[in-house]
Amino acid sequence: GFDDVLKFTKNPFIASHSNSRALSNIKRNLTDFQIKAIANRGGIICVNASSIMVADNDEDSNAEYLAKHIDYIVNLAGIDHVGFGFDFCDRFEESGQIYSNSRISFDVIKGHGEANKVLKILSNRGYNSKDIEKIGCENYLRVLDNVINK
Repeated sequence: GFDDVLKFTKNPFIASHSNSRALSNIKRNLTDFQIKAIANRGGIICVNASSIMVADNDEDSNAEYLAKHIDYIVNLAGIDHVGFGFDFCDRFEESGQIYSNSRISFDVIKGHGEANKVLKILSNRGYNSKDIEKIGCENYLRVLDNVINK
């Protein structure tokens, strides 16, 4: 997987549904090394709203903790390397099996319409409007444009 992409391309790439493994220890989340490698290639990490990916327990699986993943990635890799990739999974009744985990997953925000909830949390944490635009769509569009038009 990841190591092969890193080995065989020098282009920017997107981790479309991933959070930080330092904040939620599930193998689908990214290590600090992986986050930095994506940033070093000019890529983007798109955070996931599935509770199992957000926190190690259901109590912390919420929009605030999802914003904490964004903070973590921004501090590690920079504002230009994070965006949204929510991966809404409430429709999976046996999501614990999907993630090889005994917890049943739920979405920490209830659809794309609640993305503004996360952006408001970031604004309250001091992110300016330009940063919020980058996280909301500009970073993703930049990488997509770079890859398609290369």
